[in-house]
Amino acid sequence: MKKRMKYAAVLLLAVLLTATAALPAAAAFPDLQKTCDSAASPVGAAIVYNLTDDVILYEKNGTKSIRVASITKVLNACTAAQFLKANDAITVGSELSLMYWNSSTAPVYYGERYTFEQLLHAMLLPSGCDAAYVLAAAAGRKAKGDSSLSARAAIDAFIAEMNKFLKSLGCNNSHFVNPDGQDASNQYTTCEDYLKVLKYAVEHPLISSVIRKAAYDCYDLNGKYHYWYTTNVMHDVYPGTIGIKTGTTDLAGYCVAAAARRNGKTMISLVVNAPSHSSRYTVSINLLNAAFAYRVKGDADYDFRVTPEDARLTLRATVGLEDFDDAALHCADMDGDGVITPEDARRILRLSVGLK
Repeated sequence: MKKRMKYAAVLLLAVLLTATAALPAAAAFPDLQKTCDSAASPVGAAIVYNLTDDVILYEKNGTKSIRVASITKVLNACTAAQFLKANDAITVGSELSLMYWNSSTAPVYYGERYTFEQLLHAMLLPSGCDAAYVLAAAAGRKAKGDSSLSARAAIDAFIAEMNKFLKSLGCNNSHFVNPDGQDASNQYTTCEDYLKVLKYAVEHPLISSVIRKAAYDCYDLNGKYHYWYTTNVMHDVYPGTIGIKTGTTDLAGYCVAAAARRNGKTMISLVVNAPSHSSRYTVSINLLNAAFAYRVKGDADYDFRVTPEDARLTLRATVGLEDFDDAALHCADMDGDGVITPEDARRILRLSVGLK
């Protein structure tokens, strides 16, 4: 009997090593769907993305046209970073006069001089619309190669670059007309589109180093001291938070983009059109918790896919060649008998190639 068992295990391992088919990355996650539908019920749209394994785990109205309010400043940062370096010196100028009258400010003032990195903090932490316009003007002049451009011409040049950058990411259902996210006609995006911007920001070395901070202080290039604190409450209430940004306008409602890392996984969520300041955080927390907790049956290596590799790992575990934690054991125990056996590995293999 032992010889037959060993032979069966070896034979199954040989099959696993030659199998290549797998379930598609976007396979439905029905249990997660139900949990997230309940969590996202108060908001207009939402999306949750597993960055580590490149899988969208959940979306509500993911292709619906939305506004993201001041989360637009993440797009500003990503676009400006195409033209400016961290230590580039920037002087605050007349572009401040182009801000909406009731905009949030860092604040920064006319004539002050900062580095690009310092202004990124002023824009992304306290949500300074003033800093957003200063960065837009500086990057717009760089893009045109003309330092003498008027404030209005520089801002217009930058907005054109924002939309060009969106196209480069594959955001084909988005268009922006200002650099800070104030409500405006013909300014829109979708959760699926804007997720690509958030992903870019989280993976960009300089921008990610800014958004992961709860507070920042510095001396500007004139020697004046500044201290800025983030508007993103997720830093205070959700362990593992690594950014990103809040936003609020009349038409966008209350919005928050959040990124968090736990147990080797990075998740990004975007919640828009929440009815209140606190509800955007409650929804975001519940969506992220569901994403981090969710495991696909048969997914022994926790990559949100069932593949021949899961079957191979399960088979190795049955003969003591692989150590599984409790979560992996639960996922690999396909027949629910409390132990993993070559039969579980066989079932995972069949599932990975589309056989029940």
